[in-house]
Amino acid sequence: MSHTLYIGDRTFSSWSYRSWLMLEKFNLTYDVVMTGLYFGTLAEDLADIAPTRTVPAITTSSRPRVDRQPVNGRNARRTAS
Repeated sequence: MSHTLYIGDRTFSSWSYRSWLMLEKFNLTYDVVMTGLYFGTLAEDLADIAPTRTVPAITTSSRPRVDRQPVNGRNARRTAS
């Protein structure tokens, strides 16, 4: 199973660093995607990944997709692929 880790910046974001460190520690296979945390493109970068638009976010090869239909007053929900 492969993972994709979406982070801000390991140097300036301790939460991003912690998630990266966990994947390293357990020798998991992963790719890193740097999001626009400091460039104003974070919401766009994470639109289909994390409905809350926060980092770190991680997906797997069997990740759920985000359905953009409003549900119970929320903007997005996760559904099985």
